[in-house]
Amino acid sequence: MNKYKKNKICVVTGSRADYDLLRNLIIQLKKSNKIELSVLITGQHLSNKYGKSVLEIKREFGKKCKSINTKVNKSDSSSIINSIAEGTKKIGKFLTQKKPDLIILLGDRYEILAAGIASLFNNVKIAHIHGGEITSGSIDDTIRHTITKFSYLHFVSTYQYKKRVMQLGENPKNIFVV
Repeated sequence: MNKYKKNKICVVTGSRADYDLLRNLIIQLKKSNKIELSVLITGQHLSNKYGKSVLEIKREFGKKCKSINTKVNKSDSSSIINSIAEGTKKIGKFLTQKKPDLIILLGDRYEILAAGIASLFNNVKIAHIHGGEITSGSIDDTIRHTITKFSYLHFVSTYQYKKRVMQLGENPKNIFVV
């Protein structure tokens, strides 16, 4: 990151669950005069079914927000694949235009995977929060570990998760227990 210009950081949120964990970080990043912040809102935030929380986030962070509809309508595999493709394409276009220095991704949802894929192919460094965790019996682990492999910085919640991220081959110097 360049010390003479504002660092461009993008935070992606796809659901209330991750937003509740990211909100205070977004507030702190917004306060910094060394950071040009963008908040990318996608996934369930745009759905009436889940309370259209995009409105709440835009009220709080205003012009820093950009919403991208990945068309999350159903949970069958075909709909999810289409959503990932749509998200990768639209988020990729956003990243090409904004050219952030870093993107912050939390967790293991498929809209976050789309942001990870788009970041990888746009050469945007990824900071991943909550890597190394395990969710038994679901595809979440595969998605989470994939995002971990895409990522440059890792913010894990326990030393056990740090060890797991290290077992995935990540540099211990880039893994932080927070």
